[in-house]
Formats: sequence, C-alpha cells, structure tokens
Amino acid sequence: MKIIIHHHALVFQSKGKLFLPSFIGAWIDAIAPKVDKVGLLLSTCDEHYPHLDYELQAENIEFHPLGNTVAKRMQSGKKEIEQNIQSASEGYDHLLIRGMTPRQFIVYKNSKAESCSFLLVGSLIDSKPKLSFNFISLFIWFRHYQKQLQLKRIAKKSQVYANSPHIVSELNSVLGIQSSFVPTNTLSNSQFSEFKPLKKHGPYTMVFCGRVVQDKGVEELIEALFLLRAKGHDVNLKVVGKASEAYQKHLDGLISLKHLDEHIKFEGFVKFGPDLMSHYKQSDLFVLPTWHEGFPHSIWEAAACSLPIFVTSVGGIPGILNEDLVTFCAIRNAEDIAARVVNALTDLTNTNIRTQNMLEFSQGFSVEECASKLLANIVR
Repeated sequence: MKIIIHHHALVFQSKGKLFLPSFIGAWIDAIAPKVDKVGLLLSTCDEHYPHLDYELQAENIEFHPLGNTVAKRMQSGKKEIEQNIQSASEGYDHLLIRGMTPRQFIVYKNSKAESCSFLLVGSLIDSKPKLSFNFISLFIWFRHYQKQLQLKRIAKKSQVYANSPHIVSELNSVLGIQSSFVPTNTLSNSQFSEFKPLKKHGPYTMVFCGRVVQDKGVEELIEALFLLRAKGHDVNLKVVGKASEAYQKHLDGLISLKHLDEHIKFEGFVKFGPDLMSHYKQSDLFVLPTWHEGFPHSIWEAAACSLPIFVTSVGGIPGILNEDLVTFCAIRNAEDIAARVVNALTDLTNTNIRTQNMLEFSQGFSVEECASKLLANIVR
C-alpha cells in the first residue's frame, strides 16, 4: 500500500533531512515500515523552530510540499496549493488526513488518491467556542460550524476515525457520523520503563507537561500547590512547556503573590526524547487539570515512567481511562486537586496499584500498536 499523509503541521527541510513535531513524526515513522511507501503532504517553513523536534528516520518516505510559509504565514496561493495537492496525491492508494482545518478540506477535495480517511484528535463539544457579539467571536463560530458541515460532507465518501471512544460517540450524537476508534501515541515500545513505586516520603515533585495556557488549568495547579504547602506537604511543581511572554508574566505575578517562587520551576519547551522523558523520571506525580482535551500524549509519557496521574475527566480522556488507572480531578477546582494528591500520598498502596495498572495498560498503546490499529482499519 502507498499512503499519503497530510497534517497542518509545518516541516523544516535541511540537507535532505525532515524535521517536524514529535507527535506527528514518531507516528509517521511507526506507520512507514508497515506500508510500501509514505508520502508527506506538509507545508514547509523557513526556520527550524524549537517545536520541530523530531527528525524522520524511515527511508520509504517521500516529501511533497503543500505550500511555503515564512514566519509561519502561508505564502503560496490557493491555486498553487490545489495544484500541489493534485500532483502529490497522484499514484497513492490512500490519503490520510489527521485533524480538520479549512485547508485540510481543500486537500480532501483536490486529492487524486484512490481513497481517503480522516483521523480526528479533538473533542467537538469541548472545542465549541463561546459566543460574544463581536467580529472575532462570530468568525470563530462560523469556522466551528463550517468544520462540522465539512465533516458531514467528508463522511459520505470517506472513513472517519477518532483517537478516543468518547469522540467516536460525539461524532455520532452531534453530527450523525459513524466512525471508528483509532488511538494515537508518540512513545515507542522501547521507551516504557519498569514499574517504580511512589516513594514514601517527600519532597515530592509534581510535573505538568503541555501548552502553558489558561485552559490547561495551570492557574488551578499553582493554587493547588499553594494549598498543599499551606497544609504542610513538601511538594514542588515543575512546568514543562512554553508560555507566551504576557501569560508568563501573569503567572510570575501569581506565584510571587503566593510566595511560591522557590517551589515552582519553569523548564520551557523540552525536545521530545531522552531529555523530555528524564523530566518525568525525575518527578513523582503528573497533574494535568485541563479544561478540554482530545487525548494528550503526555498522559502516556507519564504512565511510561510510573507516575501517578491526576487529570480532569474531559474530552477523550474518560473514553479510554478510568479510576482504576488514574485519579480524576474536578475541573477548575484547585481544592479538589490538592485533596486528591493528599489522598494519593496517604494511601500509597492503592496509589501504586493504580499506577502499575496504568503502566501495563499503556503498553498496549505504544506508537507501534497505534500504527497497526490504524492500518488495520484502512485496509479492512
């Protein structure tokens, strides 16, 4: 089988090497050995940005530029993009589009591949925008409903997949689209560690890994740390991920106000691989109090390093996980986060049982396993 993959991610090309985000790059490298050829239909960029942290390794990959960006802004016109799609997709058995944006719909319409499928990785309900009566809000609402209409059109002639059973249910209930569950991951089988129980005494380090934005629950996590330390628990926080300059300034003010400067460390963006995994391995607890989500790969990364996982039950997360595997926290509720962490530190026996269950469960969702499940759906 010859498969061509499109995603809205950018790729940097240098001396025959391709660099792209790890969440898509590792997945492509896992797919490549299982097919005859992989085509990549991605937009090029003029700079090797830090988040382009993965170098593709597979040898049966052919890169097809969709268009060219400068400072992350598309320079290629619509007609050029359409011609690039038609030329690139000729001769491929299958087009796989991961995610959904207006440009990806253009790829779908102009593809010459024999068949097509979409893999969605975000919740329809949780991503529904708030309505405000201004131009920007109305435009966002227009795009939201445009996406839904495009998905309905696509589903009539293409296969649709989602990376959580919860999103599969949403597609059916919200749009009447029949889809299949196909998980995604970044971690290879070799990156899972042996089980390591939580230590009996502090200090403990909580780690957060992801985009440092308000709706990831970062402020609730800082408040939870304040509550934990106020109750005498020797807990610190490590934040892996980059915030905007303005939001970092806001967080610094909040941290200073609560006298937590010595107990929170911001690591910034960390490249996927040994450096990133070492941050998990040097921590004791993983906390992700996100407001909405598809299914974040950081959960698998934390599980692979035997970290007890505290996460909100939103988006695609409860469709895969349950409380035998992780601890669910109330959304936007610092007091509940703190209380759940205290319970985990107090009852180490049950905490370690849950963590070991999660480690064993997650090994069935390695990037190799996810690639096999995807291709099994495509060729059936």
